[in-house]
Amino acid sequence: MIKAVFFDLDNTLVDRSASIERFAAAFVGHYQSRLQHSKAKPIASLIKHIDNGGYLPAGSPYKKVYEAIGSELALQLDWIEPVSADELTAFWRGEFPKNTVEMEGAQRLLQQLHNDRYYLGIISNGAHDSRQATVNNTSFQPLIRELVSSGGFGCSKPDARIFLAAIAAAGLQPSQCMYVGDHPVNDIQGALAVGMQATWLQGYHPASESAAEVNTIKHLSELVGFL
Repeated sequence: MIKAVFFDLDNTLVDRSASIERFAAAFVGHYQSRLQHSKAKPIASLIKHIDNGGYLPAGSPYKKVYEAIGSELALQLDWIEPVSADELTAFWRGEFPKNTVEMEGAQRLLQQLHNDRYYLGIISNGAHDSRQATVNNTSFQPLIRELVSSGGFGCSKPDARIFLAAIAAAGLQPSQCMYVGDHPVNDIQGALAVGMQATWLQGYHPASESAAEVNTIKHLSELVGFL
């Protein structure tokens, strides 16, 4: 019997693309007097390209996604006077969580699961302060009992240790837990490898070999049918 449901964060409980669009509008509001061209839509498109769904592409010269965004915005936008990469990186890290857009149906689903007494947690790759700030800017924050980040824990999904630590903190066994995420390797293969059940939210990454072994959904509302 499933007693706990753990979720990924970006592109599972929060809509990263829509959040970038909201951030771009705030970015233009802050920097428009320093830009030659200050349209939010092309800036959002540029950020999405750099962001790559929250994953650095192979061969990237950057160590963190936020470094890539700050540096590339400094290089690629038409500034009236140069703006430093450090300033733009700090602006992204401070303001992006404030522009969080929840995935459609996330609050409704989590409230239903909470009412049905499931233990609710998040296991997410990324810096802990950014993960916590993002969750704090959602309506469902009070329903989350545990947030485990790779930055806070010290290793990233799909490493088994981060999943097992979250399960142990809940006082449960892997077979009693389900993991829901959008990435077929980091989320789905990682969860299956430790004995969790897994549900793949399709539409963000190509399928992997593990896709045939798991429940698949296209909208969060479909999850209840598997519990």
